[in-house]
Amino acid sequence: MLERWLGRGCVSLSYLRIRLVISQKRTTRKPASLTVLATTWLFALASILFLLYKGGMFQNQAGLLGIGASLGGAMANLLDTWRRGSIVDFIDLKRWPVFNGADVAIIGGAVLAFWPGN
Repeated sequence: MLERWLGRGCVSLSYLRIRLVISQKRTTRKPASLTVLATTWLFALASILFLLYKGGMFQNQAGLLGIGASLGGAMANLLDTWRRGSIVDFIDLKRWPVFNGADVAIIGGAVLAFWPGN
């Protein structure tokens, strides 16, 4: 699917552009860096499971949905880095760094999970 995007122009509106940007950091090219990223993700998962078990946080459906979205988005970016060695971003709001759907899930999920009352 990415091959179809390469070499094509972008879709552009007054406030939004859809364009392919491949974010490739030097640190993610090393196998040790990928291990650190995976370990960090697993630590976050274990921490959340601990908080759920202790009953202190994320006890309603909105909080659980937010945590699931955040972990899912982080895993999507991790898998992208693992498979391609880079993260594919495509949403450009022109006044903000280019991002992807996984980034939206991470931020939106965290806001939902930690919203007052959750």
